[in-house]
Amino acid sequence: MNDNLVLASSYFINSNIDFNLKNYDQPKILLAAVDDNTSFSDSSNADKDTSNNFNPNDDNDNNNNMMDSFGTESKFGKDLSGKYSNSKYGVTELMIPNGWYATESMNGYNGLILTILPAKTEDFFTRLNTLSQNEILPIMNLIIQDRGDLNERQRTFLLGGEPSTLSTTCTELEPNSTSTIADKNFQVSTLNCSTSDNDLTPGSIDFGHDEIIKSYKYESPTTIYVLQLVLSSEYSATNQLESASLSSFQSNIDNAIQTLRIR
Repeated sequence: MNDNLVLASSYFINSNIDFNLKNYDQPKILLAAVDDNTSFSDSSNADKDTSNNFNPNDDNDNNNNMMDSFGTESKFGKDLSGKYSNSKYGVTELMIPNGWYATESMNGYNGLILTILPAKTEDFFTRLNTLSQNEILPIMNLIIQDRGDLNERQRTFLLGGEPSTLSTTCTELEPNSTSTIADKNFQVSTLNCSTSDNDLTPGSIDFGHDEIIKSYKYESPTTIYVLQLVLSSEYSATNQLESASLSSFQSNIDNAIQTLRIR
């Protein structure tokens, strides 16, 4: 396992905006590395909102609130737990599941990705190297995508970007549906996706992988919000996935989405 390997990895169908999100802004994990199609700002441009409510019983959360160069608390790269909010990006509330921890990363110039792991970041990657037989580690992401930022990066990429050597096919595990949560209409999809590396040469890294993805997506006139659960063969002890695996983790996203409040 390589904790520096970051790929754009969630796939949506049925609309142009879904297709474009697939190619630009759906990472499984965002830590130190970034992909070529996503621009990240450093901590000096990080979120200046200090409205997060951390778990008062978690010493790591309380001790990790460091001051950025503007003299405000920066939460980027810190393990967050409990009730999460971020007024800058329109999130009034999201309850991080018990035992899970989240980290923030910039998504382009005006968006955010909250990566939610079933352990603190360091512990997660330690566990990846010691998975027991048939064990899978799930991941959740809250992806906040500014439409104008997305359109500009798409335009730039189409003018001078290199075509991807990865090809992906997806099938529905469940029919697409909608769900109304706190007066917001979310599109719900559950997909089984397989990605192949069409430019694989001897000795090179094979970026092919399989994923099961359940997502809730809400679109406002200016912003797209996606909460997704990702099961990946890259985080499986056997490097394989079975559709039945979703049943073990589905309640995590179904419960989390009920706590999401968007302004």
